Amino acid sequence: MKCKKIYFSIMVLGILYSCSEEPKKKTSNNCEITLSQLLTNDSSRLQVNDRAKDGTITQLVDKSKDSVIVGAYYFYPNGNLQSYKFFASTKTYDYNEEYDSSGNLTLVEGSPLVLKSFRQKNDSVVRFTFFFSTLHKEYSNVNIKTNNGFEFAAELIKNPVFTNIKSITFDLPVAQTFSNTEIYTSCHLTNTCLNKQWSLRDTATFKDASL
Repeated sequence: MKCKKIYFSIMVLGILYSCSEEPKKKTSNNCEITLSQLLTNDSSRLQVNDRAKDGTITQLVDKSKDSVIVGAYYFYPNGNLQSYKFFASTKTYDYNEEYDSSGNLTLVEGSPLVLKSFRQKNDSVVRFTFFFSTLHKEYSNVNIKTNNGFEFAAELIKNPVFTNIKSITFDLPVAQTFSNTEIYTSCHLTNTCLNKQWSLRDTATFKDASL
């Protein structure tokens, strides 16, 4: 999918493996995230997208230049987070976390590696950016490896556009072999709310993509 001039459609085979398989549904200790907390931390990067009839804010979204790729926060009337969804297309969300009205995490769908973007930098180099959700999450030992021999450790940094997202950007000289490129991402993931750890392993392929 084309995102303005620099983002392009991403063909991904992404899988989240866990030290013990992570079920979709969970009940946790209190993981409360509130509307006021989000506005206090990121008011300059969030905008109101919907309100109830009484004027209560029911949805915030990232102030992204792209109207399609966006993180969205949905709220209960008491101001607690009901769900967080990351959209990389207009069709449906790519990642989803849901909470009950008391702040307990009840559902996780998709991989927390929520988006991979790429653009051709020059005749030989492609620039990639991978985006990771950080709601109650910490990452370590992030490693990038490709099927054509490149491998390196990567450090996540706070993304300047999307809230509660960290990202890594890296260049690979694969413009001439792009459609055959595969990128393998692995890291340790700690959910600070559930106090549990998993191993995230992801494979991105680009057979049907073009620069």
